[in-house]
Amino acid sequence: MSCSIALYIPANAQEQPPKPIQVKVSTAQHLNFGTIVPIPNVAGSVEVEYTSIPKATNVLLLHPNDCSAAIFIVESEPGILITIDTPNLIVLGNSGYTLNMILGTPNIDLKESGKQFITQRKFDSKETYIYIGGTLEIPAAQSIPPGLYNCFYTVIFNQQ
Repeated sequence: MSCSIALYIPANAQEQPPKPIQVKVSTAQHLNFGTIVPIPNVAGSVEVEYTSIPKATNVLLLHPNDCSAAIFIVESEPGILITIDTPNLIVLGNSGYTLNMILGTPNIDLKESGKQFITQRKFDSKETYIYIGGTLEIPAAQSIPPGLYNCFYTVIFNQQ
């Protein structure tokens, strides 16, 4: 008498751990609104598009060629989902005077706007260029102090 016993033993192949996702972001150019002369008692704004083209409303914009959008370079392997967070900011000026700044929607490689993109290999490059403009709001004030206005801001690049 022969007896055969079949055993079912599931076999699992070991998965290789995912390779670490490495994303490097560097700043190629800073956002610059140029030199502005506000009109007293009239609210205005300066918008710099992602293409670095400025648009002034109710303010005099001196040297518009000095205006520039921020440019960030993202380096990573292809296929990584990147989400960009652009918070609204306060610009600090002389004597504690402040202005509001709103960052624009990011533009990826001058092709599409959005806050998410998937990295791709372009020729032999792993770089993706992100262009971000913004709007500087000038309040209707009797006197806005002249001087240099600066803002330090963080653009967050989340990788998945």
